[in-house]
Amino acid sequence: MSEMGANGDFDTGRSSLHRALLATAPALAPPHGVQSNFEDPPSLAPQFKMAVYILVPIMICHVLLRMYTRLRVKNSLGIDDYVCVIAAVVLVVWCGLVFSTMGNPLGPHQWNVRLIAFTTRFRQIAVVQNLVYSFAATFVKLSILLLYRRLFWVRNTSRYMTWIGIFTITLFYMGSFVSSMVHCMPRHGESWVSQSAKDRCRQPQIQLSVVQGFFGVLSDFYLLLIPMLQISRLRVTTLQKIGLAGVFLTGLLGCICSITLCVYRYRQLGSNDSTYQSVPAYTFTVVELNVGIVCSCMPVVFVVLKNLSKTITSKISGRSSGKTSNPLPGENARPVTGLPQSIPRRPLPIVPKAHLSTIISFVRNGRRNGGLVGTNTTSISDFDPREDSYHAHIQFIQEQEKRHDLRVVTNDCVV
Repeated sequence: MSEMGANGDFDTGRSSLHRALLATAPALAPPHGVQSNFEDPPSLAPQFKMAVYILVPIMICHVLLRMYTRLRVKNSLGIDDYVCVIAAVVLVVWCGLVFSTMGNPLGPHQWNVRLIAFTTRFRQIAVVQNLVYSFAATFVKLSILLLYRRLFWVRNTSRYMTWIGIFTITLFYMGSFVSSMVHCMPRHGESWVSQSAKDRCRQPQIQLSVVQGFFGVLSDFYLLLIPMLQISRLRVTTLQKIGLAGVFLTGLLGCICSITLCVYRYRQLGSNDSTYQSVPAYTFTVVELNVGIVCSCMPVVFVVLKNLSKTITSKISGRSSGKTSNPLPGENARPVTGLPQSIPRRPLPIVPKAHLSTIISFVRNGRRNGGLVGTNTTSISDFDPREDSYHAHIQFIQEQEKRHDLRVVTNDCVV
């Protein structure tokens, strides 16, 4: 007699049962008074697919715009840009793996899923997507931390917090990868669908998922804390602080998704209906990781979108003022002479010149209380938006970093 796992997984590799029986038996005994529905069962698979359809294209657009901006303005990419691209590629791969299992068997209640759906292929995808997730989460969070390293390298506090985050996140998710490999990969003499392999993997993997949920919440709030601390020390007006904080507070949406994801992961601990209960967790994982990549692109993309919106607004305002200046109907108005009959169209800008003056002034000012010893304190009003740009400033930092590093260390000692 064949055996059924704690979650209803069935060893479809055993030849003692006929395939017809596997195609008619449910993967989990239904609750009392409930009949299995194999034809059109209610399913949560559409919510995962909708999240992928909406968020993945948005994420890809932000990544492409970030790469385009860096290459056109700065003509080079930094390590944070490369990590961002890797994170996007790995995330797309992970979404594809999970997407291939949605609808059959994931989505319906497990008593509405046939035993035959739990095949070797499904088991392989389930294990591989767990391994890929560890890399996706690692690269998404590292892309944000490496951007902070580029922006806030002047302050010792931000540098220490950034490196602590890099090492902690990398070690945790690589430990998760090793744990999944040890518990879920079939050992010598085992098949992917053997009962011993599934029993060894199921419970540790659920526990690891819950731990990953709690760690995700803590790490996301940690990522949000780093820029907020730096912005709070800026010597600018409250309104300017709020404006700059708004760029980074998009990460608050990621924190909300992390909390929700943690709740759904915790619910799986006491449930055998894994095909149904796992879908909300997968859905909010898609939201969390895609929002994370968008947040890593936002400081670069925001300044471009801001100037592009100003350009569009000015054109609309110009057309509106042009219409109001026309003579009223019924008046004998002469056409204005001396002006060209048509205004030639100007080519679209390659990339609008953009700046983040608050970040620029923060990085250049150094310490809040009096600045660095031997340097003059600079306020935000000292910078001309027409001359300073985010990308030019980043290039300036890279060129001057070695020259100023020794002086910064010496001044910190004096202070």
